[in-house]
Amino acid sequence: MNVNERDLYRLSILKKMCEVTDYDITIQIGQTPQIIELFGLKTDDEYQTFLSSIAYLTDKGYINSKLTPMANGITKIFMIQLTAYGLDLIETIERNNSIEKYEEDFSSTSMIKLQNISNSNIIINSPNSVITLTNTIDAIKALKETADSDKEELIKQVTELSSCSDNKSKFWEKAKSVLGWVIDKGADAAIAVLPYILENMN
Repeated sequence: MNVNERDLYRLSILKKMCEVTDYDITIQIGQTPQIIELFGLKTDDEYQTFLSSIAYLTDKGYINSKLTPMANGITKIFMIQLTAYGLDLIETIERNNSIEKYEEDFSSTSMIKLQNISNSNIIINSPNSVITLTNTIDAIKALKETADSDKEELIKQVTELSSCSDNKSKFWEKAKSVLGWVIDKGADAAIAVLPYILENMN
């Protein structure tokens, strides 16, 4: 990850925690199995990237956590919890207020980018994770500002797109059609499908 990717990843963790706890700093999230499922951590590398970010956010005071090294060398996460400082950061970004006080820890580019991501569209990914058709459909279903009929049409188009994934040329032609349609449906709808398209173009 470059510095902006690392910043956005950490910010996305904070925003996901806000979504899950309904912005309540008294709620603890844990333990490791629940956290792995909640944040979609599918591989050891993804878990280690997540663990490193949790340690950083804890050290900086954005969250509280309880991390316990085990005899087998694996560090287990027993609890993570938003602090008032972490909640203030996310709410400051969401309100488009001044973010200058946080620029020592996060780039302004990453914080501004997070402003354009709705809670329902957050997918926590390390660079090696796989964005699947299933979690793309889940992101579409979670869209709040998109009509149900448009969600159904978008799911249909993305499903048809997935059938072309073995042929890059055919996939791109279909992807252009999907993008042409979704761009009129708003930024949230586009954000829901773009990661899947980009993942399959690599």
